Amino acid sequence: MPVQLARLPAYLTQAAYDQAILRHGQYVRWLRSQPCFCVSRGSTDPTCTTCKGRGFLYSHQIEVQVYRENSPHNLSEVDPKNTPIVSVGAVRYGLTADEYTIDSNTTTAVFISPTSTRPLLPKYYEPLSVDYVYSRVKTFVGIATYLSGGIFTAALPSVRTKNGQTITGEITTVASLQNTTKAVTYTVSETARNEMYVTFARPQDEPASGDVLAVSCTYVEPLTGLLTGVSQKMLWNDAYVVVGGLAMLTVSYAYYLGTGDLITQLAGVQRGEAVMQRTYSDIDELPAFDVHSILKVIDSSREYVNGTDFQKWGRNQLKWISANKPQGTYSVLFLYHPTFSVMAEKPVLRTGENQVFPRRVGLQNFDKVSPQADATVPLR
Repeated sequence: MPVQLARLPAYLTQAAYDQAILRHGQYVRWLRSQPCFCVSRGSTDPTCTTCKGRGFLYSHQIEVQVYRENSPHNLSEVDPKNTPIVSVGAVRYGLTADEYTIDSNTTTAVFISPTSTRPLLPKYYEPLSVDYVYSRVKTFVGIATYLSGGIFTAALPSVRTKNGQTITGEITTVASLQNTTKAVTYTVSETARNEMYVTFARPQDEPASGDVLAVSCTYVEPLTGLLTGVSQKMLWNDAYVVVGGLAMLTVSYAYYLGTGDLITQLAGVQRGEAVMQRTYSDIDELPAFDVHSILKVIDSSREYVNGTDFQKWGRNQLKWISANKPQGTYSVLFLYHPTFSVMAEKPVLRTGENQVFPRRVGLQNFDKVSPQADATVPLR
């Protein structure tokens, strides 16, 4: 008897699109934006030290809501793909969307039982869909490394790209940073990437070679997205391209990016330059949002030495660490990870099976620096 293909159920799920993004995408950092509390009557306080006059605050998106994920199961135990699980909304039988009773859940699994509308547990090959919330935050307890000048790094789990580049997550909170050899606990003033920044209370507190350093912290892993440039031809031919956008980002259906969110490209750097004005502080902020390294600093009288006169501090700051510092304007040459702000999200397209495509947003430059002509520099 011939098989009637028209009657076979088709499960074209979000997982197929997610796999395409994983194969062809790259690693980016996603920061959620929200208005700063200094904004009053539509104007931003330019002297606000919290938002630095931008009018917006940026933070990691910690919890993610997933709808109708086709999850593997073992009869009464369902195992969603993303963990740790924070809460579970519903578990549905794939064909009729009848719901099962949720008995309990752990951080990795959901346990179900039959209901009157679905009196039997599913067989191994029958699909289930799950609505749940999971956290992007992970815990790290391990060894820290001291670089110099009050900068520590945590040996967070890393991933390697096809060209051999190593990419780590980003620290969100630090529970403790200790020098177990000297029995000293450090106070971390700020973090960026896998780095922690400390101002020592006493000179003797600075770690010496061979000191054992321990850190307990939380971090988020980088996001995988399909980041592509926008050509003039695409603006004319493709309806999904946001007018005025420099680039586009396609992400999994579970991520709701909003206008003003920041996307930082982690797979490479660009070279930029800026003329800076010395301030009353020993820390000057560079015009790029995420600076990878500082190559050269000069003024009309001399060239300053990295590690002796200054060092990179935080996400995008230049910190003067000696008495040799410019008195007026000076020039900086640096490498930075390009950062984009989200412009808008195009209407969500759906498949014939009423499944959503991954979300696509338009991006524009956020960095206030013009890259040089030979800007693209691969990281090795």
